[in-house]
Amino acid sequence: MIAPIVKPALPVEASRLAHGCLLELIADTHGVPVLLRTLCSVMEASRQPMFVVWGASQQLLHNAAYATILGERHASAFGNPILSVWHDIEAQLEPLVARACAGESIHMDDIVFTMVRNGRREEAHFSFSFTPIPGVAQGEVLGFFCACTETTDAVREKEERDAAEVRRLRLFENAPGFIAVLTGPNHVFEFANAAYRRIVGGRSLIGRSVREAFPDIEQQGLIGRLDAVYATGERFVARGLALDLAAAGNGAPQRHYLDFVYEPIVGQDGAVTGVFVEGFDTTEAVRAQQSAAGAERRREEVLDSMGEGFIVLDTEFRLLEINAEGVRLDNRAKASIVGRVHWELWPASVGTPVEDTLRSVMRDRQSRQIQHRYTGEGYDLFVDMRVYPVTGGIAVIYRDVTALVTATTAMLQGNERFAAAMLAIGVMWTNSADGRMSGPQPGWQALTGQSEAEYAGYGWAAAVHPDDAEPTIVEWTRAVADRRMFAFEHRVLRHDGQWRRFAIRAVPVLEPSGGVREWVGVHIDITETFEAIEAVRAADRRKDEFLATLAHELRNPLGAIDSATALLQRPDLPSGKLQWLAGVLARQTRTMTVLLDELLDISRFRAGGSVLEPEHVELGTLIGAAIETVQHAIEAKGHRLEVRLAPALPLIFVDPVRTTQVITNLLTNAIKYTDANGRIEVSAAAADDHVCIEVTDNGIGLATESLSEIFEAFAQIRSPGGRSVGGLGIGLTLARRLVELQGGTIDATSAGLGRGSTFRVVLPVAAAKPNRP
Repeated sequence: MIAPIVKPALPVEASRLAHGCLLELIADTHGVPVLLRTLCSVMEASRQPMFVVWGASQQLLHNAAYATILGERHASAFGNPILSVWHDIEAQLEPLVARACAGESIHMDDIVFTMVRNGRREEAHFSFSFTPIPGVAQGEVLGFFCACTETTDAVREKEERDAAEVRRLRLFENAPGFIAVLTGPNHVFEFANAAYRRIVGGRSLIGRSVREAFPDIEQQGLIGRLDAVYATGERFVARGLALDLAAAGNGAPQRHYLDFVYEPIVGQDGAVTGVFVEGFDTTEAVRAQQSAAGAERRREEVLDSMGEGFIVLDTEFRLLEINAEGVRLDNRAKASIVGRVHWELWPASVGTPVEDTLRSVMRDRQSRQIQHRYTGEGYDLFVDMRVYPVTGGIAVIYRDVTALVTATTAMLQGNERFAAAMLAIGVMWTNSADGRMSGPQPGWQALTGQSEAEYAGYGWAAAVHPDDAEPTIVEWTRAVADRRMFAFEHRVLRHDGQWRRFAIRAVPVLEPSGGVREWVGVHIDITETFEAIEAVRAADRRKDEFLATLAHELRNPLGAIDSATALLQRPDLPSGKLQWLAGVLARQTRTMTVLLDELLDISRFRAGGSVLEPEHVELGTLIGAAIETVQHAIEAKGHRLEVRLAPALPLIFVDPVRTTQVITNLLTNAIKYTDANGRIEVSAAAADDHVCIEVTDNGIGLATESLSEIFEAFAQIRSPGGRSVGGLGIGLTLARRLVELQGGTIDATSAGLGRGSTFRVVLPVAAAKPNRP
């Protein structure tokens, strides 16, 4: 057995401690108070910047994460008085330190300090909490604990956002179009620019709802539009909308024509929080157009009443006009068509008789007629076209004759699509009216390999799994008797010898008289879906078991900590109990730290964020470190530990911390799953280009079926009596992942329940060995 290594104590009162001595403080069991070691353990395990100010000299003891905040002070900070470390902000910091040392808890958010960084003074913002550390005596304060975060970047980003908001509001205020911001379901005015205020004639807006500010437009529909935008999150766009609006104090409404948009304002959670209004007053332009629009509107009404499409093209074949039937046939918005060249709109007509006809009429000024199949994006039409020359171009009148041309084709294509769909869905088959298979069944024959003689009648059942055949026949017979749809699942032996799971659906096809002519059914292969569902259910069960285990594992140390804390608060606590309670708190804190570290490790592995730091190390050193970690647990259960290391073991190139963790996990498992006074053996040997580490115990052993499950996440192996021995069930998962990341393998063997287990780790030998001193 390898004896544990005892490091010399490092006094806390030293005037200057080297970087990294936080680990020494944690390890020191003589010179450092238990409470301080516990706090240092918490800090060392945390990634958040933390420090402790300790004793009358106010020594600064910090974790590695705090080094980033210290910057260039880091090299000389550890162990020195905090005010001398932060001498440049001593005036701001000293009152806070004094209050904390006097027993006051302090919390500060985004506090600004002007400090020296990188050789120059600059402002930095921090959020932190000072928590006093009470002593045993009444009112005694040993120091204080701090968890802090630098918020400089966040504060500066907020300042920049605020400045940008001011600039945005200034731009909105001076914008030529009207702008308003409405918040909440009642559309309360938060902002309205000068152009908006001019339109509404001096009404009071800010802080009032639209209904309060404009009681006279309730019946004009706009408030309802606002409600719809807020409720659905869909924008509303209006062009030339007429609005009757009276100026404040004036009872005579004036008609305005507006182009505007109601744009929903969506919060970070995706919910609509308000409506942004932007637009222009187009009243003057609309009134100028109205006088000229009457005649044009009447002409368009005549064209739109035609049952045929109508277009006009100029000499460059640019579309100048299209009627309603033309828009319907084209299936595009009119605004996206007018003004574009014919060949751009309908590129499929290029190089066809359509192009020849249009160009010949434009050139020869002679009318022509043609029938052509017209295809493009979103349409496939047979059209009858008549082309006429007109002033400045040509006019085309056309009508859709698709229905007449394609009726027969559509029927044939429908039959072909049905046949293809059945092939895509599954294997189709038919049965007679009394439910018996007969005649050619190519799909069933291809699936099962049965001949017509073999599947005839109920012969098809021979291809169904023996456990499913009788239930299938019973249910099928009932469906035939009841003339109802048959829905079932069973396994079928495929022609290649594989059992596949199928969902079956069959329906009766009725004669005009109401009798059953035949049955049509389909077998749909659902094997992969069924297996996926079963896998999800199994994973869900493991997750539920894991959550229950996690709650149990966390409840135990929390209960012990709670009890110890309650005892510490008793004024009559004997002085001899303090050391014992501190030990309880330290042990339970370590237990929770191990649990949380395992959870963090498994999370990092799944996210791909774990990074190894390999180096050349001696295998015996790693095994010794692992044994030192579990020594107390071995002694507590009275186990006998044997260590067998082959002589002259080669160096291996691995991450020493992670590899020690693997060996520790295997030893921990052996301790847990071996009854008291058991035997555990650790051995290591080298062969060719690898080393082999084995951990063997005479514990509860493993069933054969468990050997394939124990390395899965959250797997729990129970004792022969069905009792769980604790843990989250992820230690072996982590061990396998760590070994595989380093190019090794891990496996387990057992002679059976009650006959012990052996876990073997194989790791590659270092490719290049450094020179020994």
